[in-house]
Amino acid sequence: RETNFQWDATSTFQMGKFFPVKWRVNLPVYYAYGQTRITPQYSPYDPDIKIDNDNINPELKAQIKKNAQDITVRKGYNFSNVRIDGFKKEGAKPMPWDVSNFSVTYAYNEVTRHNVNIERSIIKTYRGALSYNYAINAKPWTPFKKSKSKIINNKWFALVKEFNLTPLPSRLGFNTDINRSYSELLNRDITSFYSGSNDNLTQAQFNKTFNMTRSYDLQWNFTKNLKFDYTANNDGRILEPIGKIDTDEERDTIKRNIINLGTTTSYRHQGNLNYQIPINKIPIFDFINASASYSASYTWTRRPFAQEEIGNTIQNTNTKSINGTFNMTTLYNKIPYFRKINTGGNSKAKLQPAKGGTDPKKDSAKKESAVPKDILEFLARGIMMI
Repeated sequence: RETNFQWDATSTFQMGKFFPVKWRVNLPVYYAYGQTRITPQYSPYDPDIKIDNDNINPELKAQIKKNAQDITVRKGYNFSNVRIDGFKKEGAKPMPWDVSNFSVTYAYNEVTRHNVNIERSIIKTYRGALSYNYAINAKPWTPFKKSKSKIINNKWFALVKEFNLTPLPSRLGFNTDINRSYSELLNRDITSFYSGSNDNLTQAQFNKTFNMTRSYDLQWNFTKNLKFDYTANNDGRILEPIGKIDTDEERDTIKRNIINLGTTTSYRHQGNLNYQIPINKIPIFDFINASASYSASYTWTRRPFAQEEIGNTIQNTNTKSINGTFNMTTLYNKIPYFRKINTGGNSKAKLQPAKGGTDPKKDSAKKESAVPKDILEFLARGIMMI
């Protein structure tokens, strides 16, 4: 039998309200704290004896109760997507150095536990992120758009008239994400309790990971038809000294590794180039839509840390493609007879009865003359089914 007691408390605050309104600060803060306490009725060292036994020495009873209780404490807080949007004039064009392009996130969580078998268990996780995103509403340069020249405005010179060039990329961005996990476990030396010794002969166990991920993003529409995008990702490890970090020298080592952006374990980038071929701007080819694309990637993977004598791994790929579609209706409409059939202009006129009666001979002649036209229209429609 045992007694369980658990409670948790969470809260969220918008700390940005404490700053001037015109700064437009977004600073959400989340905090959580909780505890679970499990108290057994009987001593784990002697299951036949209750812990609250008056025959046990009070100091020993307190020690047994402290060791027997399974206590878990949880706490954590985070600041998510912290940013400032009010440090520029209203209506001003976005600039690369604007503070509003940056956002920051930080989170910390900790879980501690101890019970009859565990003297100390600590699990800590840290996360920090810095993001930058700059979107540019760049207008393309169109030198011939407003030209009044008859030659430029001729449909055969549509490629020249619609020439455009965008001098700036449309999007820039990068993100840095740091994640650290630290766990420490020290098992309780039960034999020392029976021997009356305060020495713990067991050794603490540590499990640590410290990773840094960086990503980059670029999009540039060189023209309305030629578009390019590029992404890159770098995964790295920040190496720590072995064991518990409890000296200034060890802390300085970690700081230097962070400043040096860690040790890269893998890197990958990919670029895509897409081109909408403007062949349909030429009148005789206006029934053709064509596009071409090229994609290339490169990957580098570091050798395992435990096998420094072997080499690293690299891999690259590239893909090329051309696609085209034909609008056959547009093509057939370039032939006047086919265009009449498609638009219904060659449909057989209904025979209207003449005033004062009909002439059977004339009606018969009209029907005979319509037969070749019907056959020709039938063949034309068969051709346009291709």
